[in-house]
Amino acid sequence: MSVTSWQFFALLGATLLVLLSVPASWRKPVLLAASILFYLNAGIASAIVIALLVTANYFFMMGTVRGTTEKLRDRIYVASMLFNAVVFCTLKLSFEPAPNVAATSWSVLGYSVGYPLGLSFIILMLHGAITDAHSGRHVPDGKFSTFALFSSFFPYVSAGPVERLERMEGALNLPVRPVADDVRAGASLMLLGLIKKLAVANRLKPYVDSGFDMTAQHSAPTMLIVIALNAAYIYCDFSGYTDIARGAARCLGFDIQINFARPFGASSVTEFWRRWHISFSNWLRDYLYMPVAFMFRRFRVTGTSIALLITFTLCGFWHRAAWTFLLFGLLHGAAMVVEMKLGIAQKRPTSKLRLAVAHLYTLIFLGATIVLFSAGTLTEAGSVFRRTLTGALIPSPAEFLGYRGPVMFGLMSAGLIYWQIFERWQARLTPRSTKYFLLIGALIVLFFGQTEGADFIYAKF
Repeated sequence: MSVTSWQFFALLGATLLVLLSVPASWRKPVLLAASILFYLNAGIASAIVIALLVTANYFFMMGTVRGTTEKLRDRIYVASMLFNAVVFCTLKLSFEPAPNVAATSWSVLGYSVGYPLGLSFIILMLHGAITDAHSGRHVPDGKFSTFALFSSFFPYVSAGPVERLERMEGALNLPVRPVADDVRAGASLMLLGLIKKLAVANRLKPYVDSGFDMTAQHSAPTMLIVIALNAAYIYCDFSGYTDIARGAARCLGFDIQINFARPFGASSVTEFWRRWHISFSNWLRDYLYMPVAFMFRRFRVTGTSIALLITFTLCGFWHRAAWTFLLFGLLHGAAMVVEMKLGIAQKRPTSKLRLAVAHLYTLIFLGATIVLFSAGTLTEAGSVFRRTLTGALIPSPAEFLGYRGPVMFGLMSAGLIYWQIFERWQARLTPRSTKYFLLIGALIVLFFGQTEGADFIYAKF
């Protein structure tokens, strides 16, 4: 069930109406039932796999809290890490869908078992909850229903943000009744997400796909545009999902994490990761980088560099078990190591010239490495770079327009303008201006939105 589908909005609307009608004691069961219905839509077998995974992790978490000795609690924690790593790697290597290839599955007792929806995000949240419980950072209340709802809350379960039990437990345990301000703010966020996805990302995708087609002969200027638009496509697609997820949760009375803070305004790769997929970046910092850096602390700066490289190589693997993603993660880790050694990781340049140069370097690096994120293979990525460097300097009108004509190229260009206008407008909405935002935004989605290619990129991870 895509978060852009009418089924999702019907489920959200029905859930909201029920929450407004039932007493407080019924709100958590209503949310849990809605989340189960959402996940069952992805397949009964996948729902069973996730239910077993969540149940096992609940007992691991409680074991790290209630174990009779510290040694036993440590063993339970290590067992939880091994269990989740084995489950994650097995399912990822066996079933994860590759780009432009149908997902594989196994038949078990007549049911098709494949890659469970949102597995990568669920694993991160489960491990974070267990780690916080084991370290004493957050002692869970021990209610299985709350833990299950946290792990499967339908607005964010398929592609994040990566929430934490520490933040969500109180709100999920005693859900409040949504009020008009919640619905108004949530609706504006969801509409912004729909604009980004349907009127921007889906309009950019055919042009980007034509540039990644290895049989096409594009000029160098066209390929530079393809690389730039590919980065915009990835951002609008993923941040569009996040906006819809945050908006849906807000409509139900929940405030979940902000995931993006204008990442392409960063002046370094290090700053980019503070602005991009913030919940995931913070997870990497707290649950992977910090423990690894602690292990290598005696090597000082070298140990920090090793920790960065390990963290971002695993970051690439988390996205997909492919050489393109491993190289993507390794390059980002290496760039952050260089920035750390040059002293530019913690502060922005003060002079306008240096800031402009830093922005340009960051954008070039991001555009190039995001090609690896989007390419199905290293060969495909190499083809994009080769044509960018060796293609003709003067494009033909047809290939510059992506062989889609001036009208479609114009709609794509208009989408980029919508993105900038509506993202800035939504950030400063007032109760009075919200109605105009909703009206004009709805017209944009209705008349300029492109529903083809509606699957979100991160829903596959």
